[in-house]
Amino acid sequence: MTTDSFNLSLLERAIAASSNSILITDASRPDIPIIYCNPAFEKLTGYTREEVIGRNCRFLQGPDTDQTELDKLRSSLRAGTEIQVVLKNYRKDKTPFWNELTVSPILDNEGKVTHFIGVQNDISQRVAAETALQESEERLRAIATVTPIPMLIRRLEDSVILYANPALGEILGFSSEQFVGSQKSDFYANVSDHSHLLELVKQNGFSDSEKICIKKANGSLYWAKMSIRSINFNGEAAILSAFYDITDRVEAETALRQSEARFQKLAANVPGMIYQFQLAADGTLSFPYVSSGCRELWELEPEVLLNSAIPAIEMIHPEDAPSFHESVAISAKTLEPWRWEGRFVFSGDRIKWVSGASRPEPGEKGDIIWDGLLIDISDRKLAESALRQSEARFQKMAANVPGMIYQYLLHPDGSDEFIYVSSGCWELYELDPEKVQENSDLMWSTVHPEDLKVLLESIAISGETLKPWIYEGRIVTPSGKLKWIRGIARPEAQPGGDILWEGVTIDISDRKLAEIALSESKIALQQANQELEKRVLERTEALQTSQNMLWLVINNIPQLIVWKDQDLVYLGGNKNFANVAGFNHPSEIVGLTDFDMPWKPEETEFFRSCDRRIMATNTPEYHIIEFQMQADGTQRCLDTNKIPLHDNYGNVVGILSTFEDITDRLSLAA
Repeated sequence: MTTDSFNLSLLERAIAASSNSILITDASRPDIPIIYCNPAFEKLTGYTREEVIGRNCRFLQGPDTDQTELDKLRSSLRAGTEIQVVLKNYRKDKTPFWNELTVSPILDNEGKVTHFIGVQNDISQRVAAETALQESEERLRAIATVTPIPMLIRRLEDSVILYANPALGEILGFSSEQFVGSQKSDFYANVSDHSHLLELVKQNGFSDSEKICIKKANGSLYWAKMSIRSINFNGEAAILSAFYDITDRVEAETALRQSEARFQKLAANVPGMIYQFQLAADGTLSFPYVSSGCRELWELEPEVLLNSAIPAIEMIHPEDAPSFHESVAISAKTLEPWRWEGRFVFSGDRIKWVSGASRPEPGEKGDIIWDGLLIDISDRKLAESALRQSEARFQKMAANVPGMIYQYLLHPDGSDEFIYVSSGCWELYELDPEKVQENSDLMWSTVHPEDLKVLLESIAISGETLKPWIYEGRIVTPSGKLKWIRGIARPEAQPGGDILWEGVTIDISDRKLAEIALSESKIALQQANQELEKRVLERTEALQTSQNMLWLVINNIPQLIVWKDQDLVYLGGNKNFANVAGFNHPSEIVGLTDFDMPWKPEETEFFRSCDRRIMATNTPEYHIIEFQMQADGTQRCLDTNKIPLHDNYGNVVGILSTFEDITDRLSLAA
C-alpha cells in the first residue's frame, strides 16, 4: 500500500469513527445528492446509509425549520462558501432536534467546487438551556416590573445598568429608561457604598442585610436593606440588587438610641439608684438592671448586683429585714406600689437610711418585676430625729410649712410668665394662682420697692450663668402685710433660648434655715419621685417595644436561627427553624436537643460534633455545608454559620447557629 492510499484509508476510518455526524454531497450533480454519511449520522437521524444516499438533505427539514437559516444555507451553497447555521431538523421517527450544521466546499485543482462536506452537531440541550434562560429572564423582567420592591441589574464587568424596574425610578425620581445604559451610582448617599457592595458580590457571589442610605432626586434620604445576587442576564454576568425600605425601622432605632441616651443621662444624674428588682417564681431575688448610682448608695459595682441580689439584701439592718421581706411579699401579692424605708449596715458599722419606691408588674413566667428608685435619706432621718428631740414645736412646723412651688419661664425678648403656681401662692402672696399664671405682673407688684432691683439682678445673673437662683427679700401683700420670703430655684436652658426655673418660695418671717432645708428636701423628693415613676414607666414601655420589634425581625428574616447552651440544649429559635423541625412555635423547641429533632442519627451526631468543637475552640466557623432531614421527610442542603456565645466575662456559654437553605441554588448550579 502506498503512502497516499494509506493516508486516504486512515482518513476514511477517522471520518467513519467520528462522533460528529458527517455528510458528503456531490456539487456537480443535480440537487446536490448525498454520496456519503458516517455511522454518527445514522445514529443521530435514525436513517440508514441506504436510505439517504442519492437524496438531498432537505428530507431532514420539517414545518418548524427556520426559513431564514435555510435561505442563508442555499445562498452559501450557490456561492460555494463555508457557512454555519442552526436548523430545527427531524429524525426518521419525526422527533425534532437542533442541528448546528457547518458546510464547507471542496475544490478541485482548478478551484471549482466539486463537493460539500457537512458536519452536524446535536445542540438540542444547549438550545433548551438557552430557551429556559431566556424565559427565566423574561419572567424576572415581568416580576420586577410589577413588584413594589425597587430592583436594579448591573453588568458585573463594568457596572453598566442593564435593567431598572419602575419601582426604583419611582423611589429615586427618575424614569427607568434614564438608568439603562449608564453607570449611575450617585444615588448612594455614601459614594463608597457602591464599590463596597460590588467587592462583596465579587468575593461571595451575594450579599445580604447590607444597610445603605439612598439619596432621592429631591435630596431626601431613603434607608434600604440591600439584597444582592450574582446572576446571568442576557448571557452576561450581572448583579441583581433589591432595595427593601427600612426607613421607618432606622428612624425607630435612632429614636430608641436617643431615648436610651436620655434615660442613661437621667439615671446618672438622679440622686439615688434606679433599678429593676425581680422575684422569680421559685423565690429567687435578682436585679436585672441597676443604675450607676449603686456605687454611691450601696458602695458596690453594678455588675455585683446584676449577678445576685444577695449582697445587697444581706446589708439590711437585722431589725429592718423582716419589714423589707414582708413589704415585698405584700406588694407581690397585691401588685400595689412598694414603699419601704430602712437601714443598711456598712463596714465599720456605718448606717445609711434608704427609702425605696417602685411599681410591680407580673411577668410571663410567674415572676414579678419592680421598676423603682432607691435614695439615701440619712440626712432626712437625722433632721427628723432632731425634730423629735425639739418636741411639738418642730413637729408642728414640719406639718404646716407654708410656701409656693412654681415654674417660671423667661423668654429671650424679656417677657415672662409663670407656667405653674401651687396653691401656696394664696397663703404666701394673697394672690389667686390661676390669675398669676395669666398675668405675671401681679407677682412683681407685691415686691417691696427697695428690693425690686436686687430681685431682677439676681434673676438675670442666674439666667446668664445657669447657676441656682437663691434670693431673700420682702413683699407687701394686697392686704398690706409685710413678709420676708426666701426663693430657691434651678435654671435650665430650653430650646429657642427660653430659661425655665423650677423652685419654691417660702415665708421665712419667723422660720429658721433648718426648717427651710427640711421643706425643700421634702418638696424636691416628692417631685423627683413622681417624675421618676413616670419616666421609669416610659422606659419600661420603650424596652418592651424594642424587644417586640427584635422578635418581629428575627421571625421574619428568611434564614433559620437557633441558639443552644453549653449542654447543647435548645434555648430558642425563630419561626422558620421551628417550622423546619416540625413545630408550630419556637417556644416548643426550648429544652429539647438534636435527639428530639427529625434529623438522621448521623446528621445529629455531625451537628453536635460541630457545636462542641466550636465552643471548645472558641472559634466561629462560617459556610459549613450540612445535609439535614426535614420534618416533612425531605433532605435539604444548608449553608451554616456557627458562632460561640459569651457572657459578660468572655466565657463561652452557648452557641448561635444560622442556616440558609441552598438546595435549590445547588440544583440550578448543577
